Amino acid sequence: MDWKYWALGLLGILILLYLFRRFSRTWRQVSFFDLAVLPSWITLYMTMGLAFGVSYLPFILVIWLFLGLIFSWWLLGRNWPVHVFFHKYWQWSALVAILAELIVVIMAVYLQK
Repeated sequence: MDWKYWALGLLGILILLYLFRRFSRTWRQVSFFDLAVLPSWITLYMTMGLAFGVSYLPFILVIWLFLGLIFSWWLLGRNWPVHVFFHKYWQWSALVAILAELIVVIMAVYLQK
């Protein structure tokens, strides 16, 4: 299986999640980014592994968790509620995974030439 199928699959999943959230009246408290976290990290792992032969996902996760430690120290010190921080951090995780996927796809296309 080629890495392009995983990248296109993530795009399809994200479009379906967006359409589900846009036209569905259920789960109003759950946002698009709440639902996009796990598919984004899984496809990042598979795309990076298939495109480059090795996946640096554990390294990326360690950096992201270290940044989360710094964010938590700073934001919880400014009297953010803990549940609000964890919810925002979960949503930010989706953004990080989607941006990392975009970087991996651009690098794979560039290095394939």
